[in-house]
Amino acid sequence: MKRTLLGFLAIGLLITALTGCNTLSKQSMHSSASEMETEQDILEDVAEGAYILETGSIISIDQNTNSIILNAETMVPDTKEEILIHSDENTAILSATTGEKIDRTDLKKGAKIAVWVSNAFTNSIPPQTWAYVILTDIEEGTVPQFFKVNSIEKTDTETIFSDASGIKWNVENTLIPTVYENGKESTLDSIQKDTKCLIWPSILPVTDGDNILKGSKIIILG
Repeated sequence: MKRTLLGFLAIGLLITALTGCNTLSKQSMHSSASEMETEQDILEDVAEGAYILETGSIISIDQNTNSIILNAETMVPDTKEEILIHSDENTAILSATTGEKIDRTDLKKGAKIAVWVSNAFTNSIPPQTWAYVILTDIEEGTVPQFFKVNSIEKTDTETIFSDASGIKWNVENTLIPTVYENGKESTLDSIQKDTKCLIWPSILPVTDGDNILKGSKIIILG
């Protein structure tokens, strides 16, 4: 299982920046499968600001419990590991290519997805964790970064968002974010401390000096 944020992002330099700034160890928790669904608050407390990107194909989906068994890619070539991923109505599900909201029932067995999950995992078999964002269409483009805003810097032409780990994203003030829940346009001013977002990287240039990553699209999750 991945123990670091590997970036499934398509741009090599962005992979380096994200991996260097956001390398995280998964924190283990003892729990049975029946207990896991009641432990969302525990997971959130343990892993605040600590998110890991898991990618793989769906083995099975339980629409009653909103859980997915993922055949997850690992750091070892040609090896995978099953992970039980829990979610609820607060888990965003959308296309990594278009940013469009996806209905949970459209997730199908065998589909390849990327999931931003908590870094807290149970010691059960399979390991269990909590999903914040589920992304489809990941083979068509770059996977966006799940990002919780910690601080904001503004100039006349650009805005820089930082998270708790120190990763910074630079976006032009002309950028118009959209809201995940209703798909409506919003403003950069609506993004405040603790706002959770998905940010897509610019193709070129990737960085803007001092390891500040350039963003080209933002969806506000809440």
